[in-house]
Amino acid sequence: MIELLKDVNARCGWDCVLTSYDGWRMHFFSGSCPEYATPLVTFSGVSYLSCPMEFRHPVFRLASTSERNLIGSHVLLDDTDYVIAIEAETMASDKPDVYLIAAQSGELA
Repeated sequence: MIELLKDVNARCGWDCVLTSYDGWRMHFFSGSCPEYATPLVTFSGVSYLSCPMEFRHPVFRLASTSERNLIGSHVLLDDTDYVIAIEAETMASDKPDVYLIAAQSGELA
């Protein structure tokens, strides 16, 4: 997952949008709006989501132990689950915030 997140960071532009989430798969595109964005990454087996639909200047990384424990207090996490942290600005704030996702796997688009 670390290599995948490095690739996501290298391929992602200034803006990122969450284009769809069906309760299992979550699709992120690189771009400022879904109509003109490029597929970036799909996370599968998503059991927790706390992020805006659109954000700027994202940095994807594995969550810290304390961030993982925070998510673990809301949903049951297996040892094989990943908690991904996204440090990003939103349209409402130019200061980066940390958003978290719990997923079983990820795949570059």
